[in-house]
Amino acid sequence: MAEWKKVLVSGSNIEVNQITGSGDADIQGTLSIEGIADVSASIAAAGSAITAGDGLFNNAGTLSVDSGSLIIKADNTEIQSTITSNQTVGGIASGESFTAGTDVEDLLRQILISYIQPTINLDSVKFSGTSAATTREVGDSFTINQIQYDAAADDPDGDLIQNVGFASSGADTNFALSLGTNPLTAGNNQTLSITTQTINKTSAGTVQFTISGSDADGAVISDTLPVYYRVRTVFGGSSVDLNNSSQQSTDVQTIYNAIKSQRSSLSRTTADFTTTGNTTTDNNSNYTYYMYNSSFNDLAQYTQAGFTSAIGGAYTKIGTTFTVTNDEGESVSLKVYQSNGTQAVNNNQEIVFID
Repeated sequence: MAEWKKVLVSGSNIEVNQITGSGDADIQGTLSIEGIADVSASIAAAGSAITAGDGLFNNAGTLSVDSGSLIIKADNTEIQSTITSNQTVGGIASGESFTAGTDVEDLLRQILISYIQPTINLDSVKFSGTSAATTREVGDSFTINQIQYDAAADDPDGDLIQNVGFASSGADTNFALSLGTNPLTAGNNQTLSITTQTINKTSAGTVQFTISGSDADGAVISDTLPVYYRVRTVFGGSSVDLNNSSQQSTDVQTIYNAIKSQRSSLSRTTADFTTTGNTTTDNNSNYTYYMYNSSFNDLAQYTQAGFTSAIGGAYTKIGTTFTVTNDEGESVSLKVYQSNGTQAVNNNQEIVFID
């Protein structure tokens, strides 16, 4: 049977069911599709878009041309089923799972960007703008109504620690405060007001303040600030001779009261002590005394005028321990050493006690 073929004549209008071919299609003029008046112009215009439902691009998403590049954007970028990592990749740990519906961009961010936790540093505790001293004599109470801190947000989300609490431990009476879900401000030397609290410790030791909270994943983040309560170390001269005293306990208190303003320290954590003589120790009527926390070791040596000698050659430990009342009205226990002779340390001469 003969086959009839149509000849497409240049300049004529044609109607066909389908065109199949290979190679390039070069269309001069306007390409029109029902529902889209001018397809060529729609694609060619930089920044224009054919969106879902326009007919040419029926699936969810956008087809656009931007600065000469063809860009296809899909509205649905969620993973379709749960994925569990079997290795550590970027910020994703082995065993971490991502459920269906997780956005692919979020997944990529976790792979490419390691998570950095928010931070909090507790700088000081204050009362109406004045920082409290962090080394104090036993029984020296103080009041606070502010905390000073440094805070930094996490990366990449920019969240500070949440559900913040502030508490004390080690004091005679402790407290625990809830400061709210998001009470902090990012930056250094930030101040946050709290309900007024009075702190005291009537024995040597440490009071610790703790600020704590959690990151967006629930991990606990905290920082602490210690306040040290110590027994005062004292050194100086007195005419009282404890070796020949019939009321040593009373005389120890008298000597303590006299010399605590001469040479003293709250920084000592051992019996070791470096100090200098004064006019009371450089007096031929006075003995030199050294008193310190009874929980420290006995003295073993001393260094004076460049020579180190056994302590017993120049000083005698009086009794075992003595209890005195300090400036805060608290009873503290001391070890007491007395020089074997008077005028034991010259004025401004260094002496080092060694345990």
